[in-house]
Amino acid sequence: MVTMPVLKRKPKRKISAARRRMYIRRRIVVCVGLLAVLVFCIFCIISIFKGISAIGSAISKHSDVTLSKQLVPDPRPVGIIKKCSAKDVRIELTSASQSVPMGGSVEFTARIVHEGDDSCRIDASDGRMVLTIGDSVSADKSDKSDKSDKSDKSDKSREKQEKQQKIEPQWRSDVCEIPLKPLLMAKGDSYEKKIVWSTDATVGTPTGKDCLDDADLPKVSRGTYIAQIEHKDVSGLQSNPVVISVR
Repeated sequence: MVTMPVLKRKPKRKISAARRRMYIRRRIVVCVGLLAVLVFCIFCIISIFKGISAIGSAISKHSDVTLSKQLVPDPRPVGIIKKCSAKDVRIELTSASQSVPMGGSVEFTARIVHEGDDSCRIDASDGRMVLTIGDSVSADKSDKSDKSDKSDKSDKSREKQEKQQKIEPQWRSDVCEIPLKPLLMAKGDSYEKKIVWSTDATVGTPTGKDCLDDADLPKVSRGTYIAQIEHKDVSGLQSNPVVISVR
């Protein structure tokens, strides 16, 4: 009779509760680490794809801009654009105050308004768009004895001449050298600038590079003065007159 060997099982090791908790914590830490690595890899992949797409869109935009630049015709040279005439633009002149004390100053506002249909160019510098301030002088005197011998039209013409006044300049804005201020104006455009008069006189003073500062100019006398702008380059273009009283 053959006897079979009896296999003896190894007794199971009993793991303490503290060691079991330690193993669980290790597994949790490993799982969290693997999850973080996985999230980081996904983030890197998404960032790479976004960068590639951004570069592609930038290249396409650049090509679109280049194409659009090629399709737009070159602007017209300034020499081809006509100069403004008195029919194209008008000049408005206003003052901050109608009276100013001796030695004080008053600020004027000059405004150019385009009223024509075609674009035109004009120089808005103080050297070409000249503000003149001076005494008013009657342009003509009437002879009452001749009125009875002329028609109604002649009477109206004489009345207009009597009302017209010319300015005997005391101060001009073009005495010193002033850089140009070219403007390209289209229908509906306007341009505004400020001019300050310090109740001084430029008549009889040096001009150009030798012109004097405001502080060195003589002051005008008390009285009533008329301010008006006239453009040197545009025949017949002038502003409305503005009356200023120096007290």
